[in-house]
Amino acid sequence: MSAVTLGGRAVTLATITLPASGVWCADVDVDTADEITGRAELVVDDGPTWSGTVVSGGVSHGLWRGRIVGGAGGLRTTLPALAYRNATLADVLRDVLSEAGEVLSPTSADLSYAVALWQRTRGLGASAVAEIALAAGYTWRVRGDGLVWLGVETWHDAGELDVTLLDRNTRGGIYTISGDTLALAPGVRLQVRDELGDVFIGVGDVRHVIEPERITTTVWQA
Repeated sequence: MSAVTLGGRAVTLATITLPASGVWCADVDVDTADEITGRAELVVDDGPTWSGTVVSGGVSHGLWRGRIVGGAGGLRTTLPALAYRNATLADVLRDVLSEAGEVLSPTSADLSYAVALWQRTRGLGASAVAEIALAAGYTWRVRGDGLVWLGVETWHDAGELDVTLLDRNTRGGIYTISGDTLALAPGVRLQVRDELGDVFIGVGDVRHVIEPERITTTVWQA
């Protein structure tokens, strides 16, 4: 099983939630009596890295337990109202991310749409980004690299991953799998096999649960 570390320290338990739209978060237990603050990276040996910021945590019984959110954590802050005239959605988004201390992914889609009038209401930075994405007809999320992405899902192939289907809720479109799963993130097309043959899943929300003896992943079909 792949080792998972936070700042070079062993992660003993973790639940990593990757929403199809929004900011990912991770609740982790780390084998250290030292406080962990600020920017932090969850690293999987020979696997993905999630870059985020510690927003809460503390040491208890020789373990640090805390929560990390994707990026700089600034989309949790409240931004003031702001009015725009003859701007573009790119202008509006640039101000939101600048005030929140976040960075736009260079792979984001075009946002040069002109808006004669735009009123940013007072509220969370995440809500402001969501409004911009809605106006453009895009999905948005903070990706594993900690950058804010807006765009259209391409549903590219997740590749030949060695996964085992543990459970399938056909009514809810929920799949629980194990194996080579930690690289799974929203926006890909995953192939799994059940008793009826191959199943192709458009991956929406993802939740990874890392325990000492196993890793399980739950996928919500988009």
